[in-house]
Amino acid sequence: MMPAIPRLFLADDSEADGMLLRMAFADAEVNIELIQVFDGATAWNALQIAAQTRPFPYDLIMVDLRMPCLSGLELLGKLNTISAIADIPKVILTNSLSPWDLRRSLKYGPTLYLTKPEDYRGMVRLVKRFEPFLNRRDGSHTDTPTESLALTDPSEP
Repeated sequence: MMPAIPRLFLADDSEADGMLLRMAFADAEVNIELIQVFDGATAWNALQIAAQTRPFPYDLIMVDLRMPCLSGLELLGKLNTISAIADIPKVILTNSLSPWDLRRSLKYGPTLYLTKPEDYRGMVRLVKRFEPFLNRRDGSHTDTPTESLALTDPSEP
């Protein structure tokens, strides 16, 4: 039996960013199925339904900070109320370099807070680092990685 392809749930209002992520995963040779929704309310509705499924159908949830209908932080706050997905890694992927956004985001307990790279090569390097989060279904994943890629305040030295 072939292992299931890892599934990434992306809530980002930019179709271009979703396409860029798909291309970067392909170029990084990280095999995933990426499901994208374009606003926070749709993400919330979809993830509430998905949380009733066993096993939970996504290996990683990735959200943008600024989305229509429901922000990424509001979405994370709501997701934190669903115990069935407590162990699913949740990543904020944003264009914001604001220390204020970072500090505010950390209150919602994301697994990672990442800024979108400036170029495509940077995106390919970034997605390679997601592999440990995506190996949950084939039994090879034992613990969520504790390495923080960017959970620090950029205003501090």
